[in-house]
Parts: sequence; C-alpha cells; structure tokens
Amino acid sequence: MLMTAYFLTIIFVMELSLSFLPNIQVTTLLMIVFATNYKLKYVVTLTFGYVFLNGMAYGFSLYLVSMLVGWLVLNVTINLLHTRNLHVLTLSSLLFGLFYGMFFVPINVLLTGVDFWAYIMADIPFALLFAASNILTVLYLYKPIDKIVRKYG
Repeated sequence: MLMTAYFLTIIFVMELSLSFLPNIQVTTLLMIVFATNYKLKYVVTLTFGYVFLNGMAYGFSLYLVSMLVGWLVLNVTINLLHTRNLHVLTLSSLLFGLFYGMFFVPINVLLTGVDFWAYIMADIPFALLFAASNILTVLYLYKPIDKIVRKYG
C-alpha cells in the first residue's frame, strides 16, 4: 500500500507540473507502469486516489465520474492483460489517448448544452495531442521506469 501512496504522489505532482501544457503528461505512462506491476486492488485504489486528488485540486463535480470511469477502464484493462509487451502497451496508450475524451461527452453535452458533434470536433486536436504524448512516453520511458519499479518496488 505504501507503493500506492508513492506512485499517487509522483503521478499527481508530475501532472500538476505539466498542467500548463494541454494534454501533455506522463500520467498514462505511470498508470500503465503501476498497472503492470501491482495487484488489481492496488491499481483500483490508485485510480480512486488519483481522481480524488484531482477533485481536491480542481474542485469536485460530475466530471470526476467520467475521469474515474476512463482511468479505471485503462488501469483495469492493462492489469488484466498481464503483459509487458511494449507494442501492446503503446497501442493501449494510443487508444486511450484517442478515446479518453469520449468519457466526458455525455456530461458535457448534458451540463453545457453544447452540440454533440461540435464537442467531438473541438476535442479532436486535444485527443490527438494526448494520444501522441501517450505513445511517446510509453514507447521511450516504459521500459526504464518499469525496470526501476521491478527492482525497488
């Protein structure tokens, strides 16, 4: 459980330090590293903790439900795949980057009244940026970070 707290701290601090850049982050990479190295109960705990910290930092709202569902889908899927295959993990990060924003569509459409297709079209550049960030970080940083976590974690 201590490693969950350490990982949660690192993920959250890294996200805050990169928050001035739109959709550029290492959160997906770090979540994947955690999900490939720890039991499902710790992965779920980390996910809830991450979403809670986001609520503490940015305010609690219905958006956190979408965030929780999105991150749970990624983390539980990666954990249940039981793989460290870099191609599988990179593909998973790409798909997550492209579709994470879709978890927010229902709430945004309901709360703001924005047109569904207008929202989707406006989100495309951000989804592409998120996907590219995920691909690059997982492709180049997963193995070295995973090696450190397996050695010391």
